[in-house]
Amino acid sequence: MASARNLGQHSDMDDNECTSNDYILCPHSQLQLCLKHLNYHQDLLRQDLYHLSDKYKSSFIEFDTYKTEQDKPLKNNLIKQLKKVLKQKQINIDDSSNV
Repeated sequence: MASARNLGQHSDMDDNECTSNDYILCPHSQLQLCLKHLNYHQDLLRQDLYHLSDKYKSSFIEFDTYKTEQDKPLKNNLIKQLKKVLKQKQINIDDSSNV
């Protein structure tokens, strides 16, 4: 019979410990896990990573949309000011040519 030292450190939802004698250190959690539970653990981490990536993309799109909406009034105001300056310059040019 295997000693507790040789058993993996994975427990299921019912607190039943894994009885495998072969295990490897998980680089993420530093737990001693059998190959079956290591693969399961990696799948869970991968799912978490995909979920975080999706949340990041969604947040980025939301922020970009917000930023674009916030920039619209500033851009419109700048365009109005530029048109006003151009119109004033055109008036000055017209006045200069009439002299």
